[in-house]
Amino acid sequence: MDLTKKWEACEVVVFRVLVVDHDSTSLKIVCKMLDLCRYEVVIANCAIDALRMVRERENEIHLVLTELHLPDMGSYEFLEKLVMDQKTLKKLPIVIMSDDDNEIAKLGCLFKGAMLHLVKPLTMKTIRNLWQFAIIEGIITPPPPNNDNILHNPVSVLVQRQQQKMIKITKQQPHRSKTGMKRPKLIWTQQLHNTFLHTIQALGLEKAHPKEILQHMNVPELRKENISNHLQKFRLSLKRDGDEDEEN
Repeated sequence: MDLTKKWEACEVVVFRVLVVDHDSTSLKIVCKMLDLCRYEVVIANCAIDALRMVRERENEIHLVLTELHLPDMGSYEFLEKLVMDQKTLKKLPIVIMSDDDNEIAKLGCLFKGAMLHLVKPLTMKTIRNLWQFAIIEGIITPPPPNNDNILHNPVSVLVQRQQQKMIKITKQQPHRSKTGMKRPKLIWTQQLHNTFLHTIQALGLEKAHPKEILQHMNVPELRKENISNHLQKFRLSLKRDGDEDEEN
């Protein structure tokens, strides 16, 4: 089944996304992309209006896609208020979009409760996949898999499928294991890196060690040495960004 139409087989007839952005041009572009994916769109130009819509239309909205920097609230204030509301309302998946292409911004959004941080301009690929976050949060029910012989857990099935897509293997640059066998090189895709960031969030940066990260991520073909190298680069990136902020 084509990915852009899979959500139509779910138990909801409409998948409704609340888009929050004060930039009219950006808002128009994102709404058009969502429309092409056959999502229904609700828009808000400021954080206050968006909060009101979430509270009044709790059962009608399936996901919130919001700009991080809104004029009427601080960078993380709107996100924090949405998360606070979820203690009494249903837990809506929140996806952040912004021009901030650095690890500090991405990790900050995840710490505050967002499921994903997307860097503008958004792509059709990321827009098409938004419905899957509603499945993870239990907002909608996924279509049954084709193989009737497998026992299904909607969330675990989705995660397994995503994990399979996370790793791209190339045979052009093989590595040798301790046994002398050639081992394919691991490519860190954006999806795999997002899983890494979620794991860092869950464990805490100071307590995140390669062994614990490897166990928590539970991704096939991923090795401890892959985690060690990526963790070192990640920490160096955080330090570099932190140093640049101090200089500015």
